[in-house]
Amino acid sequence: MNLINIKAADRNKIEQAYSKLARWGALETACRVKELPKALELIENAGFFGLNIKFINNQSALISARKGKDGPCYDTGRTAFYLGSALAVLDDDNHFIYKSIRVCEKTGSVYGSKTYKGHLRVTPADKKLIKTIGTDPVPFNCDTFEKDTLLLSSMVKYSAEKPETPLLYPGPFKKIILKNGTIIRRGEISLVSAKTARGLVKTEQCITLNPGNLFAEPAIPSNFQKEYKKSGPFFILDKIPAAAPITVLKSSEFEKLINLPDELRNKLQSVIKHKIPYFVITGSDPRIAGGCCPSIEVYFANKLAKAGILSSWMPPLSKDACTMTVYAFKGEMRDIKTGEPKFKINSPFRAKVLKHLAKQR
Repeated sequence: MNLINIKAADRNKIEQAYSKLARWGALETACRVKELPKALELIENAGFFGLNIKFINNQSALISARKGKDGPCYDTGRTAFYLGSALAVLDDDNHFIYKSIRVCEKTGSVYGSKTYKGHLRVTPADKKLIKTIGTDPVPFNCDTFEKDTLLLSSMVKYSAEKPETPLLYPGPFKKIILKNGTIIRRGEISLVSAKTARGLVKTEQCITLNPGNLFAEPAIPSNFQKEYKKSGPFFILDKIPAAAPITVLKSSEFEKLINLPDELRNKLQSVIKHKIPYFVITGSDPRIAGGCCPSIEVYFANKLAKAGILSSWMPPLSKDACTMTVYAFKGEMRDIKTGEPKFKINSPFRAKVLKHLAKQR
């Protein structure tokens, strides 16, 4: 099935549509404008990508979305170029796109769809790599989330945004990050300066709204650089309440710090040295069949969690999104009922870890 129309946003109907649709199938959902934020959340969580909003009138809107971001990540030599005016954009699989980025075949195919026409340009796949993708695929390392957030924070040229004009970004990206760090979320009414609004109407197809006829309370958008300094990379992910447990053991087996991959060893040392409360790895444990982006770093980090060195937690993400795991040292991660863990650094324990890491060099 290539197209399913739903007259009203309903969780069960949306999830059923996702199951029934072919890989590149499309969904169209009508909703009242007051229900727009909830409808977007339901469609995002079901696993759709490239959501776009069109207003039918002052009372109703139409959301279009596509299926197709499921599957493993293989390298076929593709690059995506962002064509817009923002500093960066965040897609529905939690990938940042800024200037040009290397992408796997799955993501390259998604970006090459008509949903992103005019927003992205994607290079063709390497013919040799495509030829062997079914028999001898080349794994693609999609673990760039933490590095990207750090880089973007350094690229922001901060300036305060005057809350003058109500503006709505219709998509297809989940969020856009402006050059001054202002974060605009799809489907939410944001208050920005009149100058910013004029620019975004031209370059990102944003819509300015009548202040006297708003369907929701307008919000002053947060700033990427400020939020990153305050909370680290995890801040950009949507806070989805969940009862997922934090993995932490009472005893610690420090001998498990022996023979770690250099990348993970260096990461642990850096986290301790710079007093960073946590770190995030994108990818799945290779021991789990069918996981997206098998990662040897996740494998060893999970071994450290099992050994009582680390605490780990997998944040609830939309269906078919690349797996992410949040790691902190033993006992440092607490309270995730709100979808946003709290962290408290245990300096004495970190000193023990650092001492054992130093022994293994």
